[in-house]
Amino acid sequence: MFGFWLSHLTLPLLGLWSSQPRSDAEDSPSLCLHSKTLERLAECLEEFIVPRGYYDRVSYNAAQPDMSQRTAWSSVISSLHVDGNCSSIQVPVSLKGLYDVVTFTETTGASFCAVSRNVHISAPHSGFDVGTPAQAAYIFKATGSKSLLIAGRTRTEFLNPSPCISTAFLSGYYETDPAHNNREPFFDASLAIYDWQQRRGCPSSTCAYIQIHGKGSATCPLDQIFLSAGLALALSPPLGTFNVGRYINGVDEHSVCHTAADPSKLSGEFVHVEQDDTSRGAESYRMWAAAVRKTFGTTCGEGMSVDPNTGLCAYSRPRGPAGDPVFDFVMFPGLSRSVRAQWLMWIPLLNNL
Repeated sequence: MFGFWLSHLTLPLLGLWSSQPRSDAEDSPSLCLHSKTLERLAECLEEFIVPRGYYDRVSYNAAQPDMSQRTAWSSVISSLHVDGNCSSIQVPVSLKGLYDVVTFTETTGASFCAVSRNVHISAPHSGFDVGTPAQAAYIFKATGSKSLLIAGRTRTEFLNPSPCISTAFLSGYYETDPAHNNREPFFDASLAIYDWQQRRGCPSSTCAYIQIHGKGSATCPLDQIFLSAGLALALSPPLGTFNVGRYINGVDEHSVCHTAADPSKLSGEFVHVEQDDTSRGAESYRMWAAAVRKTFGTTCGEGMSVDPNTGLCAYSRPRGPAGDPVFDFVMFPGLSRSVRAQWLMWIPLLNNL
């Protein structure tokens, strides 16, 4: 494990340029990179998501990546897991002009750790499950988690039923729903994250894949929060996360659309979070982060210790006179370029070299 205790939060970010680039610089997603916090960055990029019903069949097909681009996309995500500063990552030719790798730096002066836990946070329903992108971003940085994946495409952009669902659930599941279509880049990114982690093991005490959702007030109205392993029987029909959850729960990649997971084979690695609007508000962020920190132990690298004040790993020098670790504050240099980041945002912290 390789990481730094940072005086400012600095993260490699992979973004896809808008399929409809805007000529007005004042209306460009690149301005989001000036956000003061990671939560605000997530909120800012969410403002550039195209509206409900934006696509028809022709425009949707034109916007979809082909197989070579999907393969290249997965490769770049794997590279972000193993590169120390992101500057050496080469964007494949098939993605040139579409994707770029840049660095985002928080400007608040707060300090965070990279990486403390092999926990992977995702929010698939930007622009629909209100507040979940910013919530996921906060939990990610406050727990020192391994990766953050936020979809920049909302589920209602193309209102054609998803081909990756059974006919019993046709209503409300559309082709642009990242949690219900295995042809979306979000699915490819999730598999790349999972496969990278599985090669290193994912013990339940220190590792998990947490997918954050929001529920409507009419769904399970007496419950503020409920967690599940992603099984259909544990979820209300409008809420189930079929493709990613099924894959992590042991279903073959090519069968996730129509094959349910076997309850006897669950590992508990996938955690599906449903919550009402109160539970995903900013006033609940700290409680969520505390719950994740208490549930999953740290995996500090050599020469690092757990800061008792934050619960995160940090480099430490020899202990001081009182016997307490003395923590170094190191700024990790990164790229200064900006990019029109839209559609899919991928933000992992520093990690194994």
